[in-house]
Amino acid sequence: MDTTELRGLLASLPPAVLQALESGDSVAFEAAFAAMPVAQQTLVSQQLEQFQQFQIEQALDTYAEAPTLEQLIDQLPLDLREAVLNNDQAQIQALYDRLERHEQDQIGELLLSIQMLVAKQSDAGGGMDLEDFTSLLDAIVAATHDPALPRAELRLTLADLESLGWQLSNPVEQIWAGERDQQRLLYGLDDRDRDLINYILATLKH
Repeated sequence: MDTTELRGLLASLPPAVLQALESGDSVAFEAAFAAMPVAQQTLVSQQLEQFQQFQIEQALDTYAEAPTLEQLIDQLPLDLREAVLNNDQAQIQALYDRLERHEQDQIGELLLSIQMLVAKQSDAGGGMDLEDFTSLLDAIVAATHDPALPRAELRLTLADLESLGWQLSNPVEQIWAGERDQQRLLYGLDDRDRDLINYILATLKH
């Protein structure tokens, strides 16, 4: 399936189903699906299977073409490259802050990709601490303050983290939806996930 076929497939889905998929609202999706006649449910299920297969193919293609950690680091400016190799988080942040806005967008994506590869190489992310996630968490906070900021890339990053055992997507979506109750957001999370969500909540209060 190519991109044109994918667009056609998505356009053929019922609007309520498509909207629920785009927003990641599983409750709305289940409600929209249950409201359809059985024959339409069967058709939509087949369409979603095709869509899922396309996503798998895209993920495999991306994985096959993905650069190595060394290649990503080599794309950084020399001073940032040295700071990353030394794991000097304070220096990384200081150098990042000095960049022009358009440079920050590009370098920010590189730094996030580097963090993800480091996570995959550190025993399913278990060796990472709060400082390793600062850039991602600050981006989540910024997107909370300004809903106009794009969230799609952050959702993909959170999904990648879930494949490594983290459980951040659901509480982050709740935060974006306006939830601030700490107990509700932390329910079911382990200590490392709790630390990251608590960091987001504490930052939002300032």
